[in-house]
Amino acid sequence: MTLIPQYPISLAERVERWQHGDRVPFITPEELRAIFETRGLDSDTGMPLVDTHRERFPATGSLPYSIEEISKPLGSNTLSSRQMFEERQKYKDVPYFMNLPDPMESWYDKLYFGRVDRIQNGIIVKPVAANFKEIPSETNNVVALNFVADAFAMLQRYMRSFTDAGLLPTESVYYGLQPVAAFKDPVKSLEAHRATFAAAFTSRIRSTPAINNRVLDFKSYVKELLNFMKPGGATMPLTATGFMVSSFSDPMMSGLSIELYNGDYGDDATKFNKYIMDPNFRFFVKAARKFGFYVDRNAPWRLIADPLSQPMIDRQGALDTSLTSTMTYDDPYGSMFFNRYYDRTYELDVKSTGGFHSIVALLFGRDFTDVSMRSALKKMYNDFVTQYPRRRIQTTSSTRCSPDRAAWTNTRSPITTQEIDDFKETYWLNLYFQLRLREAKVSFQDYHNKFQMVRQLYKFHGPNALMVGSLTHAQFDALLGLMCYGRYDSGPRAGEWFVENPEVRSRACELIGNPEEFLKAQGTEMAARYINNEIKPYLYDLQVGAKKKLTLGTGPVRIGSVKDY
Repeated sequence: MTLIPQYPISLAERVERWQHGDRVPFITPEELRAIFETRGLDSDTGMPLVDTHRERFPATGSLPYSIEEISKPLGSNTLSSRQMFEERQKYKDVPYFMNLPDPMESWYDKLYFGRVDRIQNGIIVKPVAANFKEIPSETNNVVALNFVADAFAMLQRYMRSFTDAGLLPTESVYYGLQPVAAFKDPVKSLEAHRATFAAAFTSRIRSTPAINNRVLDFKSYVKELLNFMKPGGATMPLTATGFMVSSFSDPMMSGLSIELYNGDYGDDATKFNKYIMDPNFRFFVKAARKFGFYVDRNAPWRLIADPLSQPMIDRQGALDTSLTSTMTYDDPYGSMFFNRYYDRTYELDVKSTGGFHSIVALLFGRDFTDVSMRSALKKMYNDFVTQYPRRRIQTTSSTRCSPDRAAWTNTRSPITTQEIDDFKETYWLNLYFQLRLREAKVSFQDYHNKFQMVRQLYKFHGPNALMVGSLTHAQFDALLGLMCYGRYDSGPRAGEWFVENPEVRSRACELIGNPEEFLKAQGTEMAARYINNEIKPYLYDLQVGAKKKLTLGTGPVRIGSVKDY
């Protein structure tokens, strides 16, 4: 192993000369490299770059910071706005990953990595137990997606083999790679977020007598909620899509991330002194990329799996060979991967409280996690009614001579699941469109025309599908018939049921004779897809577009460039 070459002027000598007046206000690449190499390893350690590094010096050949400024980053959330901006800019400018594989820019162009798919649909991890795996930890119960856990175990063994052989120092924060956190349940977080939202809305109702008087039933409650979310009102999202593509969600919800330290993401000094200047840091970054991980530039104790990199595809293939045959060549959008591990949030947003969607959940062997808009609003309203079942209205007397007030009391009634399901589907689609527009802070001058398109898509693919020919009776029967009585013709599972769950088979057979429920769900999903496509180009005012995997093209997302066909 080649050791670190010492430059003619060591870091200690350079700092000493700087302290005695030999001040050079601009640092050069050689000087920055010397800072790294006095504490780290050189690039000849048998760890070639997996991809082209992009962290470079500007064309001027220098940075407008002194050695002391680079060696003592002061970024912290306790600074004033001006100081924080300057320090964050410095941390962003300095190529700490120079000559290393690209890091993950979790604060900038990759803000929603793992929370959107490659065409920018909001996604949420499927609650399938088989898709998760525990990572041994000395402190916590740490769980990640199964292929991520397997790749991390390989990285652990690889790093340990170098330290055990004496090729890496053991006095390092990267020695042993002990995880302290990984997957964070997005459903629990969403439920807690909605509880906070509901409390804020209830406070608004109770503090404003006029609003309190108007809220008598579910529909009036929803009407006031839309007013509450108008510009200048509530800034919190309510739908699962709005939540997952907002700052209220957490990168750890993707199941792709593993943390080695419970640190403060805003503490630049710890990032630099404890991690970037660790003697094993540069080797660790290269080793991580070898196994398909990015190191988070803004939290160098966090690993983020790149699920469509070849090492990660190999790990997925070891768990399920059907995934690897098409993921790279025939599946440029990674739909095989995303369909296996994630749900599109807009599909969950509009699902009804039961019926066909529950059957689909059973078909894919998992419990149906209901994060839909309908269930959320039902719970919010019923909780409000339970807490405040009556409203008392007082008005001044209609006669001048009488100082008395007229008063009466109305009782609010909770809403049932059946009553929720009895509302027309177009009511829910209009409500969903309105909620998403408010969450995205977008308004359309031609909303009426756009909602007419929503209506047409719902009818064409839903209730009228068999009449207009968008779905033939034969296609419908074949689809549900496969669920009802389909068996494998050949292969290792020849003769077995295509759908193992007998409850699903029984329910599918019922639907063949009564297709309205199936078609209603299909029409709703197609209409929601249109709504999602109309709004999602406006969600991103930064580059989520495509320097790395999970995105397409380069530069900012443009209107019409990310439709979900």
